[in-house]
Amino acid sequence: MDYWTLSGGIACRNGWSCRACKQNIYKGQEILVREGRKLRFHFHKGCFQGNGDPRTQNESTYFNQQRYGKISDKAPEVKGQGKWSVSSYGYQPSFK
Repeated sequence: MDYWTLSGGIACRNGWSCRACKQNIYKGQEILVREGRKLRFHFHKGCFQGNGDPRTQNESTYFNQQRYGKISDKAPEVKGQGKWSVSSYGYQPSFK
C-alpha cells in the first residue's frame, strides 16, 4: 500500500475547505481526498493537480524549504502502524 491514498466522490456535508484554492466545499460537489496515516486533505475535483504525493502540487510547501525546513524527498514506503492507524482508507461518505 502506498503512503498516500487517493479517493473521490460527492461531498456528503458542508464544512471542508479545498486545500488548493482555500474555498469551501459544499454538499453535493465532486471532491478528491488525499489521505496519509494521520492527515486527510480535501480538494475540489478541478483544483487537484499531480498525483497522490503532495510534493506534486504546484503550491506545495516542499518548494519553499527555507521557510518550512527540510521536507523529505519522498514519502515513507508504507503507512505504518500506530495510534492514528485505521482499518481502511479512502473517502467513504455516509449519506444518513
